[in-house]
Amino acid sequence: MQAQPVGPVAPDVGTLKHLQGWEQAMGNVKSFYAAAPRTDQEVALKRDAQFTVEMWLLKPNLARMDVTKVLPKGQQVTPRDMQMYISTGRTLYLYDGAKGKRTQANLGPGGAAWACNSRCT
Repeated sequence: MQAQPVGPVAPDVGTLKHLQGWEQAMGNVKSFYAAAPRTDQEVALKRDAQFTVEMWLLKPNLARMDVTKVLPKGQQVTPRDMQMYISTGRTLYLYDGAKGKRTQANLGPGGAAWACNSRCT
């Protein structure tokens, strides 16, 4: 007998209110860009990996996020040092450069809004 996959869990009331407030505050925003550093700790190897994360959001439902490894000065970034997430609103794509693999997931008949509304309420 195979275990049944666990479905998404709806957010608690406080989180839902926060998300609704965020949606209301962002109602007039047409595009959004953010960048931040990220550190992955490899405890077993006792070392850290540094990354730059950049995200672009465009209304109504387009998104892209790049995660690029920070290399020592003088080294050139290659596709193996990157991950890229792209949402067309109907499909989410993940490119994992280290694995040389592209994965895609359909978000559902209503696109990104359907994916959230059917799981977040």
